[in-house]
Amino acid sequence: MSDSETKFSRDLFAGKTMLIVDDEESVRLFLERALKTFGCIVQSASNGEDALARFNENKNGFDAVVLDLGMPGMSGQTVMTKLREIRPEIKIILSSGQNSADLEQYSDATTFIPKPYKLNDLLCTLSSVLGSA
Repeated sequence: MSDSETKFSRDLFAGKTMLIVDDEESVRLFLERALKTFGCIVQSASNGEDALARFNENKNGFDAVVLDLGMPGMSGQTVMTKLREIRPEIKIILSSGQNSADLEQYSDATTFIPKPYKLNDLLCTLSSVLGSA
């Protein structure tokens, strides 16, 4: 483990429910498996419409949403706006391959994580967002 990596306890995320929204299947599957190994309950969606349907089924059940900005169809920005209409306080981690300097317009996001990211980066971000650090 490098000096820049933080070791996380499974207890830190146990029972936290995440919604992963990304059109790339490999990203969704990786995040689902990884977060489940840390005790998270994970649902995923491949597009905005599916994400909103899943979120509406259990509005208060999600602790955070990891949301890809650049998806075909309904954009991540539109999904984020609709999620905020449903539940304004939901924690949203926006992810994108865009430069973070270009993302100031997305101030509705709780935070931003640039793609590609390592699992450790996501866990650090989730820890901070969930107030568990």
